[in-house]
This record gives sequence, structure tokens and C-alpha cells, in this order.
Amino acid sequence: INHVVTHRPFFLFPATLVAAFEFTSPDSNQKLNVSAPIRVTWTSDSSAYDQLDLWFMGVTATGTSFGYDLKSNISTSVGMYNWDPYNVTQAWESTDLVLVGGKEFQFQARLHDRNTTRGAMVQSDYYAVVGYDNISNLGASNQVSAWGVLALAGVVVIGLDCKGFGDIRLHVWTPSLHRKCVSSELPPTN
Repeated sequence: INHVVTHRPFFLFPATLVAAFEFTSPDSNQKLNVSAPIRVTWTSDSSAYDQLDLWFMGVTATGTSFGYDLKSNISTSVGMYNWDPYNVTQAWESTDLVLVGGKEFQFQARLHDRNTTRGAMVQSDYYAVVGYDNISNLGASNQVSAWGVLALAGVVVIGLDCKGFGDIRLHVWTPSLHRKCVSSELPPTN
């Protein structure tokens, strides 16, 4: 599975060329459970294009878009792909990625003929995801996170606990709300 944040140009053709391709599952009224295998199905008139590259696209809580190339050069006539998201969720966990809540995730089929990358792109409906621990419950990616509010509150606490110019005590609240106190000597001012 390849992870990309930026995308190479992909040629788009009139809708009549891709109208014969349609995602049929998963059901976009249901949340995608990324802790279990997901079956992606489609119908296709294979006379338009004979292969597709299947991608999973999403958005982080900070609004950054990302995409994973799930499988390349799938025959369009196969009509389905069973995706095990384990490697993707492990990559998210290794970087503490926070996903946006809400329907911000989709599949893309990048249709093309054999031995070429030129073709058309078809997108599925949008999905919400479950089965991953770090999903923002705020929904919109441009809202201030709860941790951002706590960080601002920490600045106020620092200001309240200064003892002279040479000793600053920093109070830090961890997610489990345990308080830690860190003392730091500041260099003398000239």
C-alpha cells in the first residue's frame, strides 16, 4: 500500500466515457469499519477501460487530504476488491493521526487501459469511518480542537505561577488529567 499526500495529474474525460462504471458497495449510509476487511464492489462496462487503480481517500482533523493506493491494475470486469485496512490503520496509529469525523472518506477508481496510466477517475460516495481510536468528534476540520483550548489554558496557568524572573513553573495536564510540574531556570537578562 502506497501513501501519498500529493497526487500526479490524472486525465478526466467526459462523463459518457465513465458512466458505465459505478461503485455499488459499501453502502454509504453505513460507516466504514476500518478495523475489519471491507468489500468494495462496482459495475463496469469493460469496453470503456479494462483496468483500474483503487484508492482510498480521506481527511485528517487538521484538514490535510491523504490517499492510499490500495491495488493497481485490477481488471474492471472482476467487479470487486476485498480490502483489509490493517496496514493503513497501523500507519495512522504509528503517526498518531487524527481523522476528521463525518463523511469525508471515499474510494476512487482510476480507470485506464492496459499498459497506460491515462484514463478517467470515478469517485464513490462519501463515508464516515469507525474502528479507529483517533477520530475527531468535532466533525469539521476547521474547528478548534479541545486540545488546542487546553493548550491555551496552559499558557494562562504558566502566567499565574511565575515566581520572579528566574524560576518558571510549568503545569502540564496529560490526557488522563494528571498534573506535572516542571521547573526551569531562565538565563539572566542583560
